[in-house]
Amino acid sequence: MDYDWSESHDWSESHDWSESLPPPELTGFLRGIKLPQYDVKLVALGYDDIDDFKNFDEPARGQLRVRLEGENIPGGHIDKILRAVAARAVPLQQSQQLQPQPSTVSSSAADSLLLMNSFS
Repeated sequence: MDYDWSESHDWSESHDWSESLPPPELTGFLRGIKLPQYDVKLVALGYDDIDDFKNFDEPARGQLRVRLEGENIPGGHIDKILRAVAARAVPLQQSQQLQPQPSTVSSSAADSLLLMNSFS
């Protein structure tokens, strides 16, 4: 008996394979630390955007550790991933420096400058 392949699959449906692939940025990030085999697991855990790592503080990295441990990833590999994530994080001091700083010129000094400029 010949098998009818047309019955086993609906060939009219299309599948976007790019949706099932991990983002190339994540794969590249993990490839950079020699652990690309975990890209699918990180996506499954919801960690698919490496730009989010910039905002990971210590509690967020602790939560990531727990979730990776739940996936039975070896401890050394988890440590390596967490070090790479921490390296991408924007330090608190740096993020505060990026915010506008209040003026250090006193109001009386500013008033004096205005007064001097009005006579020139």
